[in-house]
Amino acid sequence: MRQYITTYLRAGLPGLCQPTRRQQPSLLTADQALAFKTILLTSTPQDHGLEGRIWTAHRMKQYLKNTYQVVYQSGIYDLLERLNLSHQKAHADYANADPLQQQAFLSEFTQTLLAANAKTAVVAFDEFSVCEKPTAFYGWAEKNTRPTFQTNEKKEPEPTHS
Repeated sequence: MRQYITTYLRAGLPGLCQPTRRQQPSLLTADQALAFKTILLTSTPQDHGLEGRIWTAHRMKQYLKNTYQVVYQSGIYDLLERLNLSHQKAHADYANADPLQQQAFLSEFTQTLLAANAKTAVVAFDEFSVCEKPTAFYGWAEKNTRPTFQTNEKKEPEPTHS
């Protein structure tokens, strides 16, 4: 508490709003920190010979020890803060839609609607809202962004038996 009062008396409110400066130097060089950030954003622990698909603090410390011979006893979350990373819920990226099929559906659906009379009900559903697979996923991402993951929730047709 005394440090905050001293800072306020010396520099006022702007002084209290300054980012905290680390007392000890980082264990990683700037290049190593940037490379580590890229690893967290683009790969899984399995890609680097570690167990699991999610980067936990323990796995990050293992990776840093194996790769850079740097041992973090604590402070891994300080490192993630300096790298501007946070653990966030991802959202699905449905990049697998076929534009030609979408256009054909839209054209056919429009014709169905135009041909309908006052007593006709037209019902359509979005196949992506019917899914048995969980898609919630958490991952490391830049703060104030959301990670995405590629998905294809379309189920393969069941084989028909004759």
